[in-house]
Amino acid sequence: MEREQFQIVQQILALGHSVGIHLDLAFYNPITTTELCDAIELEISFFKNHLGVEPEVFSFHNPTQFALTTFVEDTYCNLVNCYSQTFWQKVAYCSDSNGYWRFKRLLDFLKNNTASHLQVLTHPGMWQDTPLAPMERILRCIHGRSANVLDIYYETLQSSGRMNLGGPLEDFEFLKALDPQLHMTLQLLLLHKKYSQLAVIFLNLHFEWLVEFTSIPTSQTENIQNISKQFYNQYNVSWLDICQTNLAEYNTNAGKTHNTHETHIYRYFLHISKLLFIWHSESYNAKNV
Repeated sequence: MEREQFQIVQQILALGHSVGIHLDLAFYNPITTTELCDAIELEISFFKNHLGVEPEVFSFHNPTQFALTTFVEDTYCNLVNCYSQTFWQKVAYCSDSNGYWRFKRLLDFLKNNTASHLQVLTHPGMWQDTPLAPMERILRCIHGRSANVLDIYYETLQSSGRMNLGGPLEDFEFLKALDPQLHMTLQLLLLHKKYSQLAVIFLNLHFEWLVEFTSIPTSQTENIQNISKQFYNQYNVSWLDICQTNLAEYNTNAGKTHNTHETHIYRYFLHISKLLFIWHSESYNAKNV
C-alpha cells in the first residue's frame, strides 16, 4: 500500500467509518473454500497489523461467475460476505461500476425503494467535481496519481540533496511551476519522440506569452509580429532563416523520415520559448525592484 493510500484509509477511519476487505480474486484465484479463507486471513492480518482494525465484512473485486456461484455462504472466516446468496435475494443493490448506474440511478434507488436493507456500491474515481464521461474520469485519476508519484520522486531527491538528472527532459523544468499538467504532457511527448506536436505546442506558447507579457490584444497581429522581431533581434534569434530552411528541407523530403527536421524545428521553438520566459522574468524583476 502506498503512503498516500494509507493516509486516506486513516482519514476514513478517523471520520468514524468502518473499512472492510475488497478481495482481489484475480490475485488470489481461490478455487476451494480453504483457499478463499487463506486469502481472507492474510488480508485480515494486514488490517490488524497495519491499520489497527478488525474488518467485519468483505466483498469481491471483479467477481467471476465461478466465484458468484461457488462462494455463496453468508460468512467466511467470520466475515460477512457481501456477495452471498442472502444478499442477492434479500438486499436491494445499486452500483456505479464502470461509470454508469446499475441497475437504477442512486437517487431513484434511494427515493423509491421500500426494502429494509440496501447495498450501494460506489467507486471514488467516479465522483469528481467536474462532470466527465467515465473514461475521462478514469484518465484523470490515472494521470493525477502518476503526477503525485512524480512529485514525491522530486521531493525525495530534493530533500536528500541529490541531483535530478533528466537529460533532454531538463529543458522543460522552467514550465513545471507555471503549468504542471503541461509540463507532464510535454515530457510524455518527448519520451515518445513526438517532435512535431512539441513544436506546435511551443509555437503556440511563444505567441500566447508575447500577448500576455506585452498586454497586446490578440487582434493586433502586426504588433505581435513587431514584438516578435524585437525579441528575436534582442537575443539574436533568426526566425525566418531557420524556419524557411527547415520547412524547405521538410517539403523536399516528403514521404521520408522527418525526425531530424522535426527535432530541429521543435528545439528551435523550445529555445525561443525559454528565452521569452527569461525575458519576461527579467522585465518583471526590473519593474519590481
